[in-house]
Amino acid sequence: MERRLPHLQEAIIGCTYVLCASAALLLLADRPHGGEEIQHLLSGQILFVTWQQVAMYAPVYGTILLLWFACPRTRQGVGFYLLFSAAITSSVQLAGVFVVFASLITPALGASAVQEYHTALRKAYIVATTGLLLGFAAAILSDLPAGPVLVCSFMLAAVVVNCPAIRLRG
Repeated sequence: MERRLPHLQEAIIGCTYVLCASAALLLLADRPHGGEEIQHLLSGQILFVTWQQVAMYAPVYGTILLLWFACPRTRQGVGFYLLFSAAITSSVQLAGVFVVFASLITPALGASAVQEYHTALRKAYIVATTGLLLGFAAAILSDLPAGPVLVCSFMLAAVVVNCPAIRLRG
């Protein structure tokens, strides 16, 4: 995609996301607990992930990290997309579609106004860290579902970091 259709890359990624989400909805539509399964798939249950679930996905993440650091060629082209899709698929099972999507997109959004690489990277880390910490705290304190609260927290952090008119006083 990067070489042959670079101008369509974002559209293809978005369409793939919508297609997969729609397929999941169709697969779960006639199941007795399909509604609950759809809610878990979309918003996740990140505060209730067990160590057993983490252990189940640890080999996947371990393999991804091993290939990433041991085989630099996997960081480019098809290798990157294969590793990325394995990481995303596993992460969605643990955290939900919304949280995974927001954790990928909002740090980049928060850093989008900056041209200098190190400054942009620092801003992206600030958005990610702030979004996670405030989101988890707000979800725990408010007893609201963690997934949607995290998404809102990520978005708020991206706006605050990206908007020069907003200043945090501390």
